[in-house]
Amino acid sequence: MAMLRVTYFGISNFLLEYGGVRVLLDPCFKDNPMTSVSCGDVSCDIVLVTHGGKDHLGDAAEILRRNPSARLYAPADVVTHLLRQGIEAPRTFRMVPGALRSDGDIGIKAVQAVHISFTRSDDVYFTGVPLGFVLSLGGTRFYHTGDTCLFSDFKLIGEFYRPNVMCVGIGMFPGAVTEMEPWEAAVAVSWVHPAICIPMHWDPVGQKGFPAQFREDLRDRTGSDMPGVLEIPFDHTVVLDTSHKVQSIAPWTAP
Repeated sequence: MAMLRVTYFGISNFLLEYGGVRVLLDPCFKDNPMTSVSCGDVSCDIVLVTHGGKDHLGDAAEILRRNPSARLYAPADVVTHLLRQGIEAPRTFRMVPGALRSDGDIGIKAVQAVHISFTRSDDVYFTGVPLGFVLSLGGTRFYHTGDTCLFSDFKLIGEFYRPNVMCVGIGMFPGAVTEMEPWEAAVAVSWVHPAICIPMHWDPVGQKGFPAQFREDLRDRTGSDMPGVLEIPFDHTVVLDTSHKVQSIAPWTAP
């Protein structure tokens, strides 16, 4: 089976590459102080947006224009905004918690996130339901929580969808608010029981100690070094084998 390449561009922005398919999650580049990569440098086949926050919707419109065959999966307000930006309707799929779609060999399951999706579209505002996504990529189930506070249904997501890899927010976008502090993120991960978890969405200046605190809080919560914590440096790619073990890590390079 193919290995999974995971690139982290900061905030909640990830590029997943599996079996020749490139999935871009929460593609914020221009307003992202953690990355030196431009959205014009990244090509993709699928774009997922968890909600309409500017640091998550980001540059989705430009990326979809630059990748004319790419498909979008997002909440209804985000899709409506991007239709107003000229993105063709057949390329877009409105998602709600519980929705399951297949894109080739990749399964895309939308799950609950407790937050708000609030999208400015020119002169109007749209609101919608924020999402997390559980992606089926061969033998790997990859869970991106989006922005969310701690909520008890993390237990159900862990029980029913059994993610192997979990990206979890541990802080805030600079100048915004913190949805989950490190100890709360540790509780969420302990309820989901992934093999590895990837901390995301923290301020590397004002919250530079949060990843280490999250690791400590998770160890205190579980009483062990499991799940493993994988801290991916900004603009770096990690290759995971079919056992979800790290095979390599290196700076991301454009194809």
